[in-house]
Amino acid sequence: LLNRALPELIQIHTIRRLSQGANLPMFDVTATLSSAGAQPARLCVRCRHDGDGAMPTVTLGTEAEILAVARQGGVVVPRVLGTLAVVGKRSCYVMEWLSGETLGGRVVHGCLQAGNGDDLARACGQALGHLHSIPPSSL
Repeated sequence: LLNRALPELIQIHTIRRLSQGANLPMFDVTATLSSAGAQPARLCVRCRHDGDGAMPTVTLGTEAEILAVARQGGVVVPRVLGTLAVVGKRSCYVMEWLSGETLGGRVVHGCLQAGNGDDLARACGQALGHLHSIPPSSL
């Protein structure tokens, strides 16, 4: 599945599951890509297994497109490297890896403990400003 979403994939070195959800698993992958030379790249892979018959309100392909539009609009989001539409009942997209804390509660708590609440509020406000500046027609 991964090599179909990312044709430049040469070799997978490690795969670690990040989320425990059955229908929306996310993986931390280290792989060699032809575009990155010999240096292994760290990637994030978001998948969906639509085995329960429920129709998602937003497909992973649409989610990947929204990320790309948000990135073009100046929002700090990972760059989408490849997508794969449903194959059987599975789909995925591959993003670059962004280091840092991901769980909102930990981010807020950590910033408040460190006295960086103002910085966090400013960064969130800037991201929202970028999102609101994106014309709806581009989504």
